[in-house]
Amino acid sequence: MRNNKVIQNIDLYDFILNGFLPKFNFKDNDVILVERQKATVVVSGSVRAPFRFEFKDEQTSGEELSKFALPLAKVSHVGIVGDRNHGPFSVYLPFNEFKEFTLQDGDRLIFNDDIRAQIIDIQVAGSYLGPSYFAVHKNTRLHDLLAHIKIDKELADYESIYIQRKSVAKQQKEMIDQALDRLERTIFTSPASSDGEAKIRAEEGKMILEFTKRARQAVPLGKVIISDQGKVANIRLEQGDVIYIPPKTDLIQVAGEVLMPQALVYNPQASIEDYIAWAGGYSERANYDEILVIHANGMIDVDASGTLKPGDQVLVLPKVDTKVLQAVKDITQILYQIAIAANVVN
Repeated sequence: MRNNKVIQNIDLYDFILNGFLPKFNFKDNDVILVERQKATVVVSGSVRAPFRFEFKDEQTSGEELSKFALPLAKVSHVGIVGDRNHGPFSVYLPFNEFKEFTLQDGDRLIFNDDIRAQIIDIQVAGSYLGPSYFAVHKNTRLHDLLAHIKIDKELADYESIYIQRKSVAKQQKEMIDQALDRLERTIFTSPASSDGEAKIRAEEGKMILEFTKRARQAVPLGKVIISDQGKVANIRLEQGDVIYIPPKTDLIQVAGEVLMPQALVYNPQASIEDYIAWAGGYSERANYDEILVIHANGMIDVDASGTLKPGDQVLVLPKVDTKVLQAVKDITQILYQIAIAANVVN
């Protein structure tokens, strides 16, 4: 305003939406008058622009608002909460009906995806022929899909199939993190009866923090064991499942606390101790009593006296020094969880 007259009207929405800003030169004593905010609605949910929006008029349509809120393609319904002359109200409309709905000042909107996908994506890995991805109905069971997966029986260990499932991996990760949290609380809340014991606890705490830091880096595989002695369970598949068909192999993997982790040719006459000896023997940190055998189907055998099969993994767990750490039992349990969930021992 200049000399009490309107010289220029500027709508900043032209700039916000389209980048257009008119050229204007100010003079001394000019006044910039920002008008009072008009009717507004608040938008949240599955939209690209979850903001508060202002109307040009006292009301607007759902279709007009959608141009600015930019709903995602998956949106199926819109919830509306507000007030009218008859009092508070709340409605839940299909998106097509929402376009014709009249919005007023103070309405609150949430855009939802309430139509669940009827098709899920399944991946196949390992030894197989044909496509690696399948789009199937959400109620499909494993046997129904296996009938469409081609394999070479000479190359695929089809009796040791297992599934890698995201929801299981998430649960395994949560259990490991919870165990680590309990371990940290136990160490840092234990009382000390003397200055000497306090110093020992402080050093112990540093080692525990280093251990938990590395342990949290383990990434669980989310294995679902579905096969045993040639029988495969007919479970319902979930979105993102990976059906793993192990390849047939003549090797035994030896890892963990051995001097030279490596793959060795299967020998039906050899024992677990023989394979560990061929891998250079135990390392200085090895726990002779904590040896896991991970079979091709994902099953875990904690009995080192059992027999091995081609494709098995021998995993030697590390030893926790009882002279240094008091929480040996907790640490050993966590090592088991990590070894089983992720097939790794750092």
